[in-house]
Amino acid sequence: MTEDQDAPSPVVTYTADRLIELSERAESHLEKIRQLSFDPDHEKILRKFSKGEVCKMLNIARETLRRRIKEGIFPEGELNQAQNARHYDLGTLHQMMEIEGVRPSRGNSPRAARVAITNYKGGVGKTSITLNVAQYFGMLGYRVLIVDSDPQGSSTEYHGIIPDAELEISDTLAQFYVEGDPATLASAIRTTHWSGVDLLPANSALSHAEIRLYEQEDFGFFAHLDRGLAAVEDHYDIIFIDTPPSLGFLTANAVYASDGLVVPIPPEALDYASSVQYFATLGAMCNQFPKIVGRTKTFDFVRILCSRFRTNNNAHQFWLRRIRSSYSDITMEAVFKETRAVQIGGTQLQTIGEIPPSAPIDAGARRDAQQMLAQVGDEILRNIQQVWLRLEQGGGASAATAVASATAGVEE
Repeated sequence: MTEDQDAPSPVVTYTADRLIELSERAESHLEKIRQLSFDPDHEKILRKFSKGEVCKMLNIARETLRRRIKEGIFPEGELNQAQNARHYDLGTLHQMMEIEGVRPSRGNSPRAARVAITNYKGGVGKTSITLNVAQYFGMLGYRVLIVDSDPQGSSTEYHGIIPDAELEISDTLAQFYVEGDPATLASAIRTTHWSGVDLLPANSALSHAEIRLYEQEDFGFFAHLDRGLAAVEDHYDIIFIDTPPSLGFLTANAVYASDGLVVPIPPEALDYASSVQYFATLGAMCNQFPKIVGRTKTFDFVRILCSRFRTNNNAHQFWLRRIRSSYSDITMEAVFKETRAVQIGGTQLQTIGEIPPSAPIDAGARRDAQQMLAQVGDEILRNIQQVWLRLEQGGGASAATAVASATAGVEE
């Protein structure tokens, strides 16, 4: 070897300690993001709402709002000294809805509607869709429970909780899977900074709980979550389940417990190809339920939601048409777009409804994101209302086997 030749690079090996060091280094960067997004105690604080927003939510004129305040029917709100205007927190807004008799609910349905956001491929937007849609319903006044069923705990992290550092197994869904006592599920539920939206957290303990499910001699393990949610669902209108990127026992429990499924599929070739295998595997799994739990599983609805969609991307336009052609009867009209607001929120652990006015996004982009979310949420709500109607009429299992329909709809 000549002097001007580079010496060979030293061989680097990666031990367990080295991998832990990498995790600790990344955690320090994540902590900086938390400090930018949360208050010093890692707690998220939702912004206040203006009188104009309150009037829109209550569907009343400003003069009516002023009269209600003067008569002492409505609270005066919190004075913002900088803007010389009064604002209201979401909890107070919900109280005002109840006074006006306009807060929505599940009506005469005996229980909450349960919806799993599921796909066994990662990176399709399950958590983002779960949180944004759940918070949209919370904004409207519905009582919502988010069940984080993913050991990664992303939905939990978004709420300002560091899953493995701040939660014991008893604080998560995992405890219920280990003990089987619905009381442990109920005790793990906590309120969030969104009034009316509660969270059942998750952390890596769920991975160990999944192993325990596998080891159980009781082959009714698919029905555990169904039984656990039955003990708490009377307190809610809607339950959203954020599932892991797999079709293991955690997802199987979520699917069995759900009245409907929302399947996010990005408009990409590999995601489309994965969906074909996903529905075939999901259908095969559901065919095992009668043998295992003694009951045929049907769904009130299964809907494909095109996610991470970019309007100005020709390839996305092509694959959206392909998805709609193959799954014509179950693809939603609304799409979950990869808007500027969604991108900024993802970098700051914030949802569309949490992005502060100071964020580098203009009013038009913010409005577009809010309109997109409303379109997605309202279309899902129409399906949820079908669940409530069936339950109100005393229906047990839903009428149609939606997974079988979805699988049959795939073009050869």
